[in-house]
Amino acid sequence: LPECGLLFPLFMVGGDTLDANNIELVRLRIQTLVKDRGFGNLNKAQEVLEELWRLRVTGAKGPEGRELDWMDILRRKDWRLIVS
Repeated sequence: LPECGLLFPLFMVGGDTLDANNIELVRLRIQTLVKDRGFGNLNKAQEVLEELWRLRVTGAKGPEGRELDWMDILRRKDWRLIVS
């Protein structure tokens, strides 16, 4: 279904934004996709973003003191994620 193609851009925007309004928009749209489609990768994508947002608020840093990104979350969980 066409709306499933929204996950990739939503995930990328969600992983790059620090703006609370944008985070909420991404969160709500992914939640709608989860509710309507229920695919497991949607739940995982949302979980990764929620953890990323939570950690960024706390000031947590990635390796070598750089800003955390979603790949750091996937590595820590030892997950692979399909966002297309």
